Amino acid sequence: MTARLVANRLGSLAILPLAVGGVVSLWGSDFVPSVATVFVAVVSAGIVGTFYGAFFSGIHGFGWSDERPAAHDALRRYKVFRNPFVRGLFMGLVFFCFAWLSFSSAFPWVLNMVAGSQGTMIAVVDGWQESSHSARSRQCSRPTLRHVPFGMLGRYALCFNYSSADRSALTPGTPVELSGRRSWFGVSPTGVSLLKSPPAA
Repeated sequence: MTARLVANRLGSLAILPLAVGGVVSLWGSDFVPSVATVFVAVVSAGIVGTFYGAFFSGIHGFGWSDERPAAHDALRRYKVFRNPFVRGLFMGLVFFCFAWLSFSSAFPWVLNMVAGSQGTMIAVVDGWQESSHSARSRQCSRPTLRHVPFGMLGRYALCFNYSSADRSALTPGTPVELSGRRSWFGVSPTGVSLLKSPPAA
């Protein structure tokens, strides 16, 4: 079995879990990733996006093949994707986003449920997100965290009923202690406590 064939098969098999991971992050996860998990997610998303950009370009027999009946029918319906560069760029971006979500707040969330235990994690607030949808309430306002880029908090992470005093106190630069199921990967917080002093460097 050639290396190209192995890569094609692995790439095809990975499509489903990456797509499912993206959905889980948006509709099921309450996970806050650790700094290390964020780093892994950023690097992984770049690698995955580049891989699938090449995969769907179908260059030199790698990945997508225009000759397959299903691919031929798809290209006939969506003419814009007949251009390998356009197709590769679009699908690379799609799977970059899936990987961004999956490796930050879906896959580590599942691993945390298996390997985690009750504990705490310190984070620093850097802003406030208004009125995102939540399972706990129809609208959920929540703080955002300094070490977590856009889209890497699980959809339900930090969605609590904050009082007016809480909202006033959770300003950029405020250190908070997140308590809940905790592991190296991060935490699924069940509570947020303000710290009186910044965490030690």
